[in-house]
Amino acid sequence: MSNANILVIGNGFDLYHGLKTNYIDFVRFSKELSKTDKGTKGRKWVISNSFIRCFINVVSENQNWIDCEKEIEIIVTMFLKIMHDRNVFDNIPYCIEKDNTSLESYEFDRLKLMNRFCEKSNTKKIELRDNYIKTYVGIDKNLMMEKLKVDLNDLIKLFKYYLEERVINQSVEKMSNQIEEINPDYVINFNYTNTYEHYGINRKNVCYVHGSVQDNNMVLGIRDIDEKDINSIYFKKFFQRIQKHTDVIQWDRFIEDHGLGSKFNIANTYFFGHSLSNTDGDLIRSIYENSCKINIFHLNIQKDYEQKVINLIDTLGKESVIQGIYSGKIKFIPIK
Repeated sequence: MSNANILVIGNGFDLYHGLKTNYIDFVRFSKELSKTDKGTKGRKWVISNSFIRCFINVVSENQNWIDCEKEIEIIVTMFLKIMHDRNVFDNIPYCIEKDNTSLESYEFDRLKLMNRFCEKSNTKKIELRDNYIKTYVGIDKNLMMEKLKVDLNDLIKLFKYYLEERVINQSVEKMSNQIEEINPDYVINFNYTNTYEHYGINRKNVCYVHGSVQDNNMVLGIRDIDEKDINSIYFKKFFQRIQKHTDVIQWDRFIEDHGLGSKFNIANTYFFGHSLSNTDGDLIRSIYENSCKINIFHLNIQKDYEQKVINLIDTLGKESVIQGIYSGKIKFIPIK
């Protein structure tokens, strides 16, 4: 049995084909919706959404750049502090003073944008809304997380709407000869889109690890920073994959059994347009372990090559990367 070719695609795959799947495009779309007339489809998912309000503000301050997943992680971490760290609040109950709190300055600035949670706020002080405070109990943690979950679900609905309106079924600007030469037997798709279809790849040979627009089970969240932290589990990608029944990688298709318990991985894996970030660390490590070769496409510029090496070290560990490169298991390939 010959080795199979697996193509792993991330957001850079869609960008290569000229599709507007950058987070910045999505945030601009959301900002446009916030200014439309009441009743416009999608507008209700934008107004007062804690995540969107922060995204728009970050974009305006960061010269039109944003990592929405990183922002979600910052916001969720901030709320965990509010619920569990007594040093967040000043002597006045449930009042947060910027110069006297364990919240970081960037966390404080994000919280004051969130009208859903804040009764009063200014540059120096924030007060939580009364409905999040229970007499004799303190902060109503369940209600606070429930409202944040609503905002996350609306964010995902809005992202799906954006992809349907501006990305899905759009024509591509170019095709990759390198991917055509690979002729993938199987695709591990970190995207929500079906751009791979332009290469004649059948859906039955595609694994949507983060769900898809078509299946209405999109995963958008944070990495599993602390396995013991159950409070934020709803926002973790691994939980959402289970919750939403996303596809599971069919590794059995790529194992050759030589008998007497001797089995070999026969997958040559090609990463195209994936950052290799530790945000998807559990899946990347699984792909690495189940592949006999790892080929990583990168832009033909030194900076992109170096960043992918750095991300891979962060995800797999220094020893695995060094051993993989020197043994020939890991190979970097410039995109043509």
